[in-house]
Amino acid sequence: QRIDVNVNVVAVWEKVRNAGREDLHLVCSNGEQLGAHALILCAASPVVQAMLQHSMREELERTIMLTDTSLAAASLFLDLLYVGATEAEVNHGTAVAALVLAHRWQCHGVVGMLECALEQLLTDASFEEIATAVAERRDDLLVLTSACVRYAWASKAIQRKIRRDECSPCVQEMCKPKKGASE
Repeated sequence: QRIDVNVNVVAVWEKVRNAGREDLHLVCSNGEQLGAHALILCAASPVVQAMLQHSMREELERTIMLTDTSLAAASLFLDLLYVGATEAEVNHGTAVAALVLAHRWQCHGVVGMLECALEQLLTDASFEEIATAVAERRDDLLVLTSACVRYAWASKAIQRKIRRDECSPCVQEMCKPKKGASE
């Protein structure tokens, strides 16, 4: 039998996230740092666990460089990892960057939450950025891959871009009709 998460449990994890007793620093693309707890990241990510347990630079310096991740994206990732929610305003660019980080670190629960969020953020304007990130990882992002393909075929503007080869090659490949699909 499933027992739902009580709001007080979420409040505890929010306190942990904001407690200020971090033992690990994430250095984001603009050089800003974000604190985290190694115990939590290692429990959630086999990739981070390997970085911190095999005498790698990250273990010695207690710092992980995120050269391609903004502070907003790293913060969104941590909010979802610790609490399963965020109070921050989320745009598709930040969510895509957080998804890329969660996927790289194999944090499957966060990946799933971000797939659902990005599905809701699909618009003609956001499609290319979301679909490109998905197309590069589509074997692992089945929910969002399917949502992007459905969106592409429902949007006249995206269909026009696909017919004109105006989308990136990986998006073109992901969204092209399968043989026999129109029969």
